[in-house]
Amino acid sequence: YTTQLATTGNVGAVTFTTTGASSQLHVSSTGVVTTSGTLTPGTYSVVRTDVDADGNTGVWGFQLTVTGTNVAESQAVTKAVVLAPRVAITSHNLVISAAGKSVVFTRPKVQCTGATCTATAWITQRQGHFVKRGGKEVLVSKVVTLGTVSFTVGAGSTGRPRLNLNAAGRKAIGGANRANLPLRVVLHASTKGGNTDARTVNVV
Repeated sequence: YTTQLATTGNVGAVTFTTTGASSQLHVSSTGVVTTSGTLTPGTYSVVRTDVDADGNTGVWGFQLTVTGTNVAESQAVTKAVVLAPRVAITSHNLVISAAGKSVVFTRPKVQCTGATCTATAWITQRQGHFVKRGGKEVLVSKVVTLGTVSFTVGAGSTGRPRLNLNAAGRKAIGGANRANLPLRVVLHASTKGGNTDARTVNVV
């Protein structure tokens, strides 16, 4: 008797854990199930874990019922790959829009895979200024958050949440415009129970 385990929701190839499998049922790392010769009537089962190419793990189970001499029937197969949400920034530029004098915003493009992403996106910039220390001017810098937004995107979908810039963000945009200089910032996105992504982008 031989059969192939199936999975759903996985990303890429799945590797099946076979440690501790029963002596009557043999399971390969690719999910091929075979029996050890002729089995006496009865029920044989095994439950283990699996992992896909992105490191998402799941639980699989297989049960085989033998009725009569040399008759094998697959009674039940359960399988699951528990996917973690993954968020990815796909914007290369941030387009700034205004809604009145005090409201400046942008809509970063963010893609979600695996499971629904309950996420946050924010923009940062390293800013510096000179201070005098011991009679010398020293450059002091720090990372400043220019704006943030919380949003939800379904698995397999792309979202463009409205990210309002705060006072620091509006000041940075205004300073770059007055100086006619390009503005480079870091766009971050993080999803609950998943990953964090970051990309340096241009503000246009």
